[in-house]
Amino acid sequence: MLQSEDKIPEPPQVIQEKINFLVGNTDPSNIEVNADELGTLVTPEFYRYFAEYLVVKRVSLEPNYHRLYLDLVERLNAPVLEAAVRSASVISVKRLISSEGIRNSSSERSLLKN
Repeated sequence: MLQSEDKIPEPPQVIQEKINFLVGNTDPSNIEVNADELGTLVTPEFYRYFAEYLVVKRVSLEPNYHRLYLDLVERLNAPVLEAAVRSASVISVKRLISSEGIRNSSSERSLLKN
């Protein structure tokens, strides 16, 4: 099980930038092509990195794209990746719920809601 204090292996910076670009430029018209390319970049050793990136940097900040991100993960057809996304989501929720600022910070509550 993914623990919040575990060190998550990160891909090289150039791969991280490609992942960021592909996810940021995915829309319904190119989701298959981008999923195929992501599938070559996001290897099993980087599933946890990708899951945390997707949950923390994309899903929590971009609620209008939740369906698109879900479709993207499903197209990658990797049950272990899907489990990593669920785990990253639970860890993120726990982190936000236990945050000192959650009661006073509307931005933290918004992240929790998303």
